[in-house]
Amino acid sequence: MVFPNKIKLVLLVIGFNINATYAQVNIEGSININVSTGHITCDFELSNIPKITSYVILLNKGMNIKYFKNSNSEELINYDGYYNGKIKGEGIQYTFADNFRNNIELPNSFKISYSGAFPIYNNELASFDYKGKIVVNEKTFRASEQSKWYPVIYDIENDRLLENVTYSIKVTTASDNTIFINGNPPTNGNNTLLKSKKAVPLLLFVGDYDYVNENGNYILNANIDTPTSSRIFKEIEKIKQIYAEKLKLEFDDDIFIIKHRAVKPIPQGGAWGFNSYPSFLFAGLDFSQLVVEGHTMSPKNVLFFAHELGHNYFGNNVNSGKLSWFWVESTAQFLSFIIAQEINGKEFIDKTLVQYAGALKTRAFKPLATIENPKEISLEYRLIYGPLIWQCFKDIFGADITYKVLNELVNVSEQETLSIEIWKKAAIKYGVENEKINEFVTNFLKDSNAMNNVVDSIIKNH
Repeated sequence: MVFPNKIKLVLLVIGFNINATYAQVNIEGSININVSTGHITCDFELSNIPKITSYVILLNKGMNIKYFKNSNSEELINYDGYYNGKIKGEGIQYTFADNFRNNIELPNSFKISYSGAFPIYNNELASFDYKGKIVVNEKTFRASEQSKWYPVIYDIENDRLLENVTYSIKVTTASDNTIFINGNPPTNGNNTLLKSKKAVPLLLFVGDYDYVNENGNYILNANIDTPTSSRIFKEIEKIKQIYAEKLKLEFDDDIFIIKHRAVKPIPQGGAWGFNSYPSFLFAGLDFSQLVVEGHTMSPKNVLFFAHELGHNYFGNNVNSGKLSWFWVESTAQFLSFIIAQEINGKEFIDKTLVQYAGALKTRAFKPLATIENPKEISLEYRLIYGPLIWQCFKDIFGADITYKVLNELVNVSEQETLSIEIWKKAAIKYGVENEKINEFVTNFLKDSNAMNNVVDSIIKNH
C-alpha cells in the first residue's frame, strides 16, 4: 500500500488472542461449505469455557442461528440478541436468558447450529476489504477469526476476546477442494477431520488452489514451485532468527503463507496483508518474483514481512485496552525497523525514519498518554507516528534495554492489558532511572508538543 512521501507501509488488521489465565475453549463439530454458492452451515459444541462473570457470544451478523442447546440435556437454551441485537465489530452480541429475558450465567459448554450465505465476487470489487470480511470468489472461501464466523466469547470485564481455541472439526465441501483451518496442513478432498490441541485463531480458507510444502512450512494458492518457495522461506527464516535473538523469545513455529485475492482495489506495486498466527495472508504480491534466484528480498518486502512476523509477539495478546492499536500495530512496525536495519543496513533505516518523520509535519496527533478510545489511534497514527515513539525510546535508552522491555511486555501481556505504567515499570526493571523514564513519558507521551518532540528527535538521531 502506498502512502504519502513514498513511505511503504503494511495495512494490517490483527487478530490472534492469547491469555494464559484462561482455560482454552474447545470447539468440536462439523462444517458444510459450498464455495460456488457462498453457503456455510456449522454445527458446533463449545466446551471447556472458563467462568466469566460478564460476557457476550459474538457471531457474524451474516449467520442465522438455528438454535442453542444444552450440551447434556439437549434442551433448547433461550437467548437474547435475535431481535435488535447489538453489534460489536463484525458480530451480533448474544447472551443466554431465562424465560423473562434476564441474562443467565454462561455454562461450561453449549451447542449451536447456524448457517450463512455470502455474496460471490467473480471479477467484481467491493468498496472495501479487511480482515474481518468473509470473502467468497469463484475459487475460494476466506474467513478469519475477526469475522466471527465461529462463536467467539467476549469477556467484557477484562476486555478479552477468546478467539484462540482447540478444535476437532469435520469439514465437508460440495466438491473436491483444498481445505485449510489454522493449525493443520492443507488437505485435498471433500471430507476431512481436522484437529488441533494447540489453541489457535480459526482461519478458514477453502477452495480450488494448490500449495507447496517446505519442511512443514506451507505456501498456499501462490502457483509457485518448490525452489521458489525454498528461497522465500530462507529469507523468512532470517527474520525469525533475528527476532528470536534480539527479543530472547522463541520463534520456531511452522508457518503458513496464503495468497488471497482481495476484493478491494490494490494500487500497482502495492500489497495488503494480515495475519491469523501462524498464518499470514497477502494480496497483491507476485510470489514468483518475491525472491528471485541469487537475490534476497527487496528492502520494502523485508519491512512488509517483518511487520507481519512481528505479530508473533505483539498480536491479540496485546489487543485490549484503549491503547490496543499502539501495542498491536505500532510495535509491530517498530519491530520491522529492527529487522530492516539488520538486513538492509543503518543507512536504509535512517532514510526510512526521516521519511516517516517528514510525513508527520502536516499531521496533528494526540499525545499517546491522552488517548481515551482506540478509535483515536488512526491508521497513520498506528503505522507512522506510533513506531517513531518506540524508535525514540530505543534512541534514548539503547537497543539492549529496548529488547528486554519488549520481552517483558510480551510476557506481561499474557496476564493483563498493557499500559504506559507497565511500560514504565519494565523500563525501570531493566535499569532506566525513574527520573529518566518519567522525563521520556512527559516529553514524548504526555506533552501537548509530543509529536514535534518525536519528529525533532528522529531528525536529530537519524
